[in-house]
Amino acid sequence: MVLNSMLSPDSVVKVHLTRSKFFLAEGNRFDTITNANVNLYVNDVWKEQLHYTGDGAFSGAYLPKANDVLRITATSAGLEPVQSVVKMVNAPDLLLLDTVFKNTEISPLLQYNFDPLTGKSIIDTVGKNYHRNLDYRIRFTDNPLTKNFYRIAFMFKTTFTNGEFAQTGLIVDIDDMVFNDHKQRDPLDDHYQLLPFLEFSDVLINGKTYEIKSKFSYYYSVLNPEISKVPSKKAKSFLIIDKQEVTVELHEISESMYLYLRSKTAESQNGGYFAEPVQIYTNIENGIGILGAYNKQAKTFVLPKGVTYGDNFYGGYGTW
Repeated sequence: MVLNSMLSPDSVVKVHLTRSKFFLAEGNRFDTITNANVNLYVNDVWKEQLHYTGDGAFSGAYLPKANDVLRITATSAGLEPVQSVVKMVNAPDLLLLDTVFKNTEISPLLQYNFDPLTGKSIIDTVGKNYHRNLDYRIRFTDNPLTKNFYRIAFMFKTTFTNGEFAQTGLIVDIDDMVFNDHKQRDPLDDHYQLLPFLEFSDVLINGKTYEIKSKFSYYYSVLNPEISKVPSKKAKSFLIIDKQEVTVELHEISESMYLYLRSKTAESQNGGYFAEPVQIYTNIENGIGILGAYNKQAKTFVLPKGVTYGDNFYGGYGTW
């Protein structure tokens, strides 16, 4: 049995169950388990039985609290019963999360039209592209009495005027000793969006107040006042950006989650079939998978509003 779960005070306890498969087996999908008996214990006291919600997922109603010791057990016919234990971590002691915006370059926003009479393209300058850096600082204090593990996440969200939104991760370049040149894309992403995360331990900063600095670049476009913001008639569906935001999160994570993420990164960078195999970390008794925990603090920054681009506008950001 494969049991995977990442617990947080922000959501109820959820578990995903599948059956393992031989690494040379055909296909990349795992068989989900639908008929399991999954139970949650909090501080050695039974709390609830998780109910099946579909696609191998089991969910309860309990919201974990800091310092809870959580144990999950699962049984299913024909498979060894499994269990795992994790202690819920505290929220990180975040002192400062600040950003500074700096314009680095301004370039023209071009519109390309085709003149059917001459057979030539007509290029018009209809606005400006603003290239910009976002410098950020994350200052926090590490608890000297415990071994602590952290993770930083950067999320980018675009909200459109029709109420729809899109959210992705941001690739951020961080040059700091705590990461030890360790950078990865998130192996826990259920939607295959490849969200970037950075995790580190307190080995080099135990008990200190520490500040991480870095930046990422982006750009946005602004139309000239005399240019209509209505897209060309050829565009059948056109989403207009209402707001764009960047959320910076500092997570404190359990040691089990940290070791799992590090082993996943090592496995993804091991050089292919002829490299030494990497054993993925697991803390599931009688099975495989991971039971981890995290707690976070976050801050959201609103970016300047740009224009959406369609079949004629180049530059800026947006979507059809």
